[in-house]
Amino acid sequence: MTKLNLTLLNLGIVGGALAVACSADSPNTTAQPATPGATAPMQPSTLATNPVTPGIVMVTPSTQPIATTPQPVATSPGVQPTVAPGATVGAPPGTQQGPGLPMPPVGGTPTAQGTAPAQVDPGPAQSPQPAAPEPEPDPTPAGGEGNMIIPNDKGWVAVSTNGVGVQGSWYDYQDDVTEDFERTVESGTVCMTGTTAEAEEDNYDIYGAAIGFNFNDEDPWDGSAYSGISFTATVDSDADVLVKLTMAKTKVVDGGEHFTTLRSGKNSIDWSDFEQPSWVADNGDDEDLDPSDIAAIQFLVQPGPTGPNPFSVCISDMAIED
Repeated sequence: MTKLNLTLLNLGIVGGALAVACSADSPNTTAQPATPGATAPMQPSTLATNPVTPGIVMVTPSTQPIATTPQPVATSPGVQPTVAPGATVGAPPGTQQGPGLPMPPVGGTPTAQGTAPAQVDPGPAQSPQPAAPEPEPDPTPAGGEGNMIIPNDKGWVAVSTNGVGVQGSWYDYQDDVTEDFERTVESGTVCMTGTTAEAEEDNYDIYGAAIGFNFNDEDPWDGSAYSGISFTATVDSDADVLVKLTMAKTKVVDGGEHFTTLRSGKNSIDWSDFEQPSWVADNGDDEDLDPSDIAAIQFLVQPGPTGPNPFSVCISDMAIED
């Protein structure tokens, strides 16, 4: 090929590239008809707008975009910024989206790094509500008739067996030196047997053995509508046996227990007959018995006055006195 033909070929290639570039920058420019004898274009969208020299082959330019560096756009309050080169098409108006930055959330506030997430109003502050107080337990309703307090063979008195609202169980306790202690329940009679140790002065760890009965399980029983209590006792003991009433809401050390002495045979005791021991009164903690706050009745065999004390005590026919 001659030098003249090579020169013309190079000029044709450069001219074609420039023509394509001009066509891309001016999309509304009407394309001119090609000179007869020129090769037909491959893609309509990449046609040059200038005629091609006859005999020169048309070369399609590269479709890779020219890399540009996005420039920050200065904005004034209230003015929508112009999208810089490289911004993502379809981004919300006024949102600059540079290369490599993620799409901002819709509804946010523009910041230097993009768009901050929208703030959600949580509504008025809710102060914690105090827990509702638990209701006071209602007094145990009377489920039966009569004033007799008769336990079954396990020592339990059901509320359905009486008309005074008493329900509870018999129990026992003793010190560490009482020997051969046993409690039995048969045919409504509760008995205890054993041997208490000899009393020792100022040794309060030696106190004897006892059986007891809760009037309302572990809650107070209101006996203010009644005058007292009665029962039949069989007592065999050299030491005194005490009858003790305890109150539910008043601690023992604050005067919460009251005493009288048990005797063999029929016992009928008014609430007012129960007294506090002298040591409680001496401490200034004496308090009158509150019949509306009765917890339990107990029968306590004391230590022997001169030596060990074998004993046998039985309680039967217990009833609440009107």
